[in-house]
Amino acid sequence: HPQQTLDGRNGKGTRAEPIDIKSARDVERAAAAGATDYTPAQGEANNRQLGHAKWNGLPVSLEVAKGGKRKMVNPETKEPVEVTHEGAAYGYFPGTMGADKMHVDVYMGEHPESPHVFVIDEKDRSSGEFRQHKVMAGFLTERDAFAAYVGTSTKGPETVGAITAMSVPELKAWLSDGDTTKALKPASLGPVKTGEAGSSASTEAAVASPAVPKGSPDAIEQLSQGVQTL
Repeated sequence: HPQQTLDGRNGKGTRAEPIDIKSARDVERAAAAGATDYTPAQGEANNRQLGHAKWNGLPVSLEVAKGGKRKMVNPETKEPVEVTHEGAAYGYFPGTMGADKMHVDVYMGEHPESPHVFVIDEKDRSSGEFRQHKVMAGFLTERDAFAAYVGTSTKGPETVGAITAMSVPELKAWLSDGDTTKALKPASLGPVKTGEAGSSASTEAAVASPAVPKGSPDAIEQLSQGVQTL
């Protein structure tokens, strides 16, 4: 029989029995299902056991728990590195493709019930050019999402471009039908500072701003043009 969480939901964190993420404990269990004993080469190739889950109906593969270390290979130097994720569990949405030709990455916070997400247009530290998106799910405010992102050992304010607030339905539509290989908003002129991360008021305004049905083609087009950016 499948293992059950305290509130009765099934799931072991495997492909066959993914954990249905509804709480912080579910995030913890799903991330813990992933292997920690692997080589940097295996980590770079995702050739290891991951924690499998579903969040709001979207499949999620978690690579590392909050506070854990992800082993990988530096693509430039080919040297093994360890990336520490102090702010949140980290993984990706299977079946998607980002600007780096890999899955769209996600940080999963401790409030998976949050009705909105924050999508970071990540910039290259040297050139300032857009690199890829980082979806910040499970956070109540933009400030919390920002803090979790910069809590990663290889990230910082200088790698944060625009931050776009979306509802969960808008995120699903963007992942399914939007262009996930391009920035949601043109690059800013400088790094985002912690104190500049949005307040709850600005977040609520951004989430409530669309005048078109969520998930519609017009909504996706608005997101692409940065209408809902903070």
